[in-house]
Amino acid sequence: MVNVIVTVSDDRFGRKDGKYSQTQDKIETLFKNNFQFGINSVYSYKWKDIVQSKFYHTNKTMLDNPDPCMNGRAYKPFAIREAFLQLNGGDFLIYVDSSPEMWSAFSDKSILDPSRYDLNVAKDLCRKNGGILSIHVKWDGEKHLKNGQVGKHTHANFTLDRCINTMGCQQYRPSLQHASGMFVIEVSKKSRDFVDEWFCYNQMPECASLGPANEDSVKYADHSYWVAEDKIKIGHRHDQSISGLLINKMNNNLIEIPEDTNGIHGYNFLNFCKKNTKYTFINSNAVDKS
Repeated sequence: MVNVIVTVSDDRFGRKDGKYSQTQDKIETLFKNNFQFGINSVYSYKWKDIVQSKFYHTNKTMLDNPDPCMNGRAYKPFAIREAFLQLNGGDFLIYVDSSPEMWSAFSDKSILDPSRYDLNVAKDLCRKNGGILSIHVKWDGEKHLKNGQVGKHTHANFTLDRCINTMGCQQYRPSLQHASGMFVIEVSKKSRDFVDEWFCYNQMPECASLGPANEDSVKYADHSYWVAEDKIKIGHRHDQSISGLLINKMNNNLIEIPEDTNGIHGYNFLNFCKKNTKYTFINSNAVDKS
């Protein structure tokens, strides 16, 4: 059985001081230095790797736009899918975002204390959840939510209807949209189908972007999809909206962030590897009744 980490970065837009690639390197060093934790390989996809792929040449117009609101971060499911091709049934793939704030609590010399962290905890949680583990976003404006409370991070608020309708997911408008910054996935037919469908829809601007993909949109921001709905939506979450709707279709549960994260960013994968920690789930199709 193989356990791999997958990361992807695109620093062209300069978001977060352009430190995604640098954070990737930090993540790779962290897990390679802590080999006893159980990660066999780290797949780090950078922009230089993406532009050499058939995927890039097929979606060049969309991907040449450096704005993630326009390219839809379609390289995220691409990276996961590429790594999947190297894995067999029963293997585990852990996707982690390389946002610098998510890894600020660690250095490349940090020791993953075996008395605190155990990879098998996350793997067991994944198996318990049907082979795909992702996180509940506890958001309700200014109101603090406790575990078990639903909140308003829903597709009705954070996914364009154009995307919902293109995917035929109208019934999931009130459903919870998960966080896509961390996945633990056991390789199986079910999870391969999930990644393939996500990859397919994420190449469609109608689902992934704030506007159409054309040569002019690379030079001029065409946010016409967003403008058509900005009075009824708080935002659109691109790859997260798409993968979230697919999670709803499977009626998957979402894992709650532990109440005590010990200073680690809530969406960091290691929060779900903690020994002697009580974890809870909430159904992704739970509806806020407040």
